[in-house]
Amino acid sequence: MFVHQAHAFTRQARFVLKLAAIAGYTNILTVLMCGTVTSHVSGTISNLGHDLAKGEWMMALFAFAVVFAFFTGASLTGLLEELGRRSQWRARYALPLAVEMLLMLALLVAFELHAQAPFEPGNLFTYVACVAAFALGVQNATITRISGGVIRTTHVTGVTTDLGLEFSLLIAKVWDHWLSTPRQQSDKTRMLNVHSPRRFLLLAAILGSFAAGSMLGTLAYIHAGRHAMLLPVVVLIITIIRDFQKPFAGTG
Repeated sequence: MFVHQAHAFTRQARFVLKLAAIAGYTNILTVLMCGTVTSHVSGTISNLGHDLAKGEWMMALFAFAVVFAFFTGASLTGLLEELGRRSQWRARYALPLAVEMLLMLALLVAFELHAQAPFEPGNLFTYVACVAAFALGVQNATITRISGGVIRTTHVTGVTTDLGLEFSLLIAKVWDHWLSTPRQQSDKTRMLNVHSPRRFLLLAAILGSFAAGSMLGTLAYIHAGRHAMLLPVVVLIITIIRDFQKPFAGTG
């Protein structure tokens, strides 16, 4: 998952939770402003199939554009991270985070210019949701690389699945501790040694952070309207500066 040193894990965990909150925050703003989710692809793919079946071509085109934007963001992150690795950049994850920050800034400008634009099929403003999807594709791919492919910040379905599996292993460990004989416990050790209470807590915290970000985004939209997008921009700028000062992941 992450490095095993306690201080490094704690710092990286805070980093992940911050990004999960930004994902939830951005997702709810695009729901409120553009009428669509952008942090995950499952619902958008379902909408694409639904729109194609009903012959709603403009809506289908919009759904495809959102999915393609997320895919492109993830692909760009892979290219940037590989470039940073080959160039031996010390803070190679700062570059995709900078791309995400610029995309969030573009969202802020778009919301400022088209604050009252309604959600309608074919409405050009609606396609700014693709900018958000692109940014969150960048973010999800970044944290996937940092964690070695075991943590996501926007894919809440996968996080919930992993959390459920971790919970089942936790129950099995408790069961074996109290009800199994010493020999049975020894035989089952290898089966359950993949369970990590720390991973369980991190996954639960990611879900909570995403929900908290959604709640904060809703409140910000109610009180600040289109300016609500400023908060994740500022948070990402601070995160990038800190990553340059002390990288969240090594250069190996």
